[in-house]
Amino acid sequence: MTEGVFKEKIYGPYAETWKILKLLQYAGEGGFSMDQVEDYWKAVEKFANDYQGNEFADFMRRNVLLHADNVIVKMNERGTNES
Repeated sequence: MTEGVFKEKIYGPYAETWKILKLLQYAGEGGFSMDQVEDYWKAVEKFANDYQGNEFADFMRRNVLLHADNVIVKMNERGTNES
């Protein structure tokens, strides 16, 4: 895989996944906020549309993005978001 193809097919979706996960940084902290989760799901939907047909992006969506909200919200609710 050339560097250009790697950046397009792997790095692009990876970097976008990170940006989407950042939307959940404070989700569940101090109580559940539906607005935070709605913004997250809108971003996940846009990601799926933007990277349609990209096997790696589909992997990231199915295995990371579709489950991360539950995990991160629970971590924040338990107060495990502190270093």
